[in-house]
Amino acid sequence: MITVRFPNGQAVTYGTATCVKWVDHECGLYRTIQDRDANQWIVWIPSTAGAVIEFVHPRTVSIPNTLLPDEAMNLILRKGRGFSWHQRQKLADVKKMLEGLNRQTLRWKK
Repeated sequence: MITVRFPNGQAVTYGTATCVKWVDHECGLYRTIQDRDANQWIVWIPSTAGAVIEFVHPRTVSIPNTLLPDEAMNLILRKGRGFSWHQRQKLADVKKMLEGLNRQTLRWKK
């Protein structure tokens, strides 16, 4: 597995990539050494991309449980679409709970 990180924050992980070949400051990702020797690349990355190539699985960054409520809500708004299935189930529970909140008065319905 090889991950390519771009300066704009985008990261692409190639699960079948296992080796890299550098040619004139450009890089190709390959499944096997045989693919590399046959020049059958998965992706070719130009040097102008400014990408960082990670040959190991990237480390997980954990978010401490000490988030303030505003920080937690901002995290959901920013990252909610990328949540896992389990996290989306929890979001569905939050959505159901919020049905009891009056959007105009910002008070809980009785």
